This record gives sequence, structure tokens and C-alpha cells, in this order.
Amino acid sequence: NDDLDALLSVINDAEKFIYISVMNYFPEVISYEKNMPLQFWPVIDDALRKAAIERSVEVRLLISKWKHSMANMYEYLGSIKALNGISSFQIRVRYFIVPSYTEAQMRIPYARVNHNKYMVTDKAVYIGTSNWSGDYFLYTGGIAFIYEEGNNTSNNLNKKCIDLDNEFSIPKPLSVRKQVENIFRRDWNSEFAYEL
Repeated sequence: NDDLDALLSVINDAEKFIYISVMNYFPEVISYEKNMPLQFWPVIDDALRKAAIERSVEVRLLISKWKHSMANMYEYLGSIKALNGISSFQIRVRYFIVPSYTEAQMRIPYARVNHNKYMVTDKAVYIGTSNWSGDYFLYTGGIAFIYEEGNNTSNNLNKKCIDLDNEFSIPKPLSVRKQVENIFRRDWNSEFAYEL
């Protein structure tokens, strides 16, 4: 589908790094019906492994952990993390916990979770509505926004301003891609992120 094709394109175009922050990450089609057979769906997982192994792209996954997280998700994450250090590439995994500070916060259903669904690379930003598991990409109507960083030199210049007394420069604004990268790094290095 178009959403998945766009996501894979962002992964495949990355040259230096791929940083992902999502609530769920499963290389399977999740069924919430009892007695349904497990269906393996490694499309995104394979693309990330290939980027790391074949192109030495650094991969970081920041995955939400909350009371509704499925335990087998961490087994899948452990399998991709196990590749770290085999060669010159890096694959790192952390989980993100939004704490409850009061009893009232703990009682709010389906809250206290980092509900992100984005990826930032050295080239682009992908922000979507789908959790990263096969069932979302196969059976729901997700949508995504992709911002690709261009080479527009007019945006790279500091602007000179003159008031009546002084000349000063206004620093160039950060690109959307760089802003999202900074958000990822903030969360990755926060007190709420833990190594898997």
C-alpha cells in the first residue's frame, strides 16, 4: 500500500541514521481474535536490518512500554538488537515509559503512553497514523506525512536585519527534519528511556 511504500522508501533512502519512535513494533500481523494462527510479517523489520547490515546505517528504535504492551514485542526487539556489534553497524533499542505520579493518573484508562508513530533519518521525516505491525498496514486506512529535506540555499542563509541602532543576524530556523531529530534525541536521552 502507499503508506507502507512511503515508509520503506524513507528507510531505503537513509544514508547515515534511522531513528524510530513508535508505540508498537511487531513483525507480525496481530489478531485480537482467539485461536487465530500467528502470521509473520517482516517487511519493515527486514528493511531496517538490510539498512544496517548492507549500508551501515545506524538504527535506533524507541518503543513505548505501558500496561497494554504485548510481551512478545520485546522478544522481536531483542532479536533485532542482537545484531548490534556484529560488524560496523549499530542497532540500538530503548523503551520509553511515561510514569504515573499519582493514583489518579494510574486509573486513567489507555493513558500514560508515548503514542508516537514517526521516523526521522538524515534525509527525511515520516509521521504516520499506523502502529508498526502488519495488521495496521494490511487492514487499516493509515495515512502518513513525509518531509524530505531539500537543498534550497535560500533557507540556509542567515537573514540580516537592521534596526535604527544596530545590525543583527537572525539565526536560520531549524528544518522540520532537524526539529524532529532533536525531539527524538531528547526522548532517547531522557530519564524515561531505558535500554532493552
